[in-house]
Amino acid sequence: AQRVTKLALEFYPEASTANFMSGLTWILNKDEAAAMVALKKSAALNPRGPASPGGLNNVAYQLAGVGMLDDAIAILRVAIQLFPKEANLHDSVGEFLLRKGDKAQALEAYSKALEINPEFGNAAAAKEVVKKLSAELGGRQTNTSTPK
Repeated sequence: AQRVTKLALEFYPEASTANFMSGLTWILNKDEAAAMVALKKSAALNPRGPASPGGLNNVAYQLAGVGMLDDAIAILRVAIQLFPKEANLHDSVGEFLLRKGDKAQALEAYSKALEINPEFGNAAAAKEVVKKLSAELGGRQTNTSTPK
């Protein structure tokens, strides 16, 4: 996949999709720094394209849907570095961490989503998850500024 994306970038260095695919292959090959460069360029070339918050979230859900939770989380972690103020990205990480059984980190992710935007699209569900996880974990919530 890296060879193919390298070739695509040689022919189309200013193509958002080629840079996006390069970024994904770098994430899947555990090179976060290279992924960041490629995804930043893709997002700059097409802010509403595949390297947008929604585009990256969509790819993460596609991977999670076929059982690739670790890869989905890796994509979302890079997406959060690119778009730290996107509550939905934090919410999605929380969901995937919860699926993996990592309740403490899921709680942190959901709490961060609510801290960023207490009224984002999935806020009501996130608030319920935070409430439930906080009770289960004995109040070990790392971010207690979550709105009620």
